[in-house]
Amino acid sequence: MFSNYPAYGAGRQRSDGMKRLGRTRGPLILSAVLALLLLAGCAGKDQPASPGLAPTTGQSTPLAGIRPRPATLGGGPFDPASLAGKPVVLWFWAPWCPICRSEGPAIRNVAAEFTGRVRFIGVAGQDTVPAMDAFVKETHTDGLTHLADVNGSIWREYGVSVQPAFAFITADGKADLQIGGLDEQTLRSRVAELAAGASTSTVTMTPGGTCSRAPDGRLICQSAGPAHTATTTVITTTTR
Repeated sequence: MFSNYPAYGAGRQRSDGMKRLGRTRGPLILSAVLALLLLAGCAGKDQPASPGLAPTTGQSTPLAGIRPRPATLGGGPFDPASLAGKPVVLWFWAPWCPICRSEGPAIRNVAAEFTGRVRFIGVAGQDTVPAMDAFVKETHTDGLTHLADVNGSIWREYGVSVQPAFAFITADGKADLQIGGLDEQTLRSRVAELAAGASTSTVTMTPGGTCSRAPDGRLICQSAGPAHTATTTVITTTTR
């Protein structure tokens, strides 16, 4: 007559089981969230990571079309005409980005090695000017010119939505964008190609993506999944 009722303690067993499941699920969810944060690298505070885009600006003088004209971190004016006819590397960074911070020594070394042949310009964004000033002092990159892109106009011009990123600009104004950090050896190789007059397109993207070159010379890549993850494929083509 009691066959339709659960045995004594069964309810407690189910309750204890649910509690154990909850205790197990919590750390798993937390681990997954932490993993996603690590994979995201230095994605912007308010912007999701996006596939790479290597644009051709169509201007022989980098930054000439930026309005209002960007100012240096020191507060002085910056004249884009000073870059005309020269190979240029734009280094996009944010003060709170640990990968950007770790690139400081490589930036200093390579920029010094190519002094007079390739101009390095830091483009700081996504934070305040005082935070940018502190970053420059702490990374000892004050030997470079840094622009305070507080309103993000330069980042938008070059299709940058995550950092660090590099725009390698030839003497005739064609720009190739590298999304993600570069070690010193890779950076030196890219800058050497730029100094030698080579135009190298390098885009970091997730597996499953596709790249195609547009009629105007842009290398446009589309990713099948979230971009800027730990597993990436780098596609490189060189033209002279």
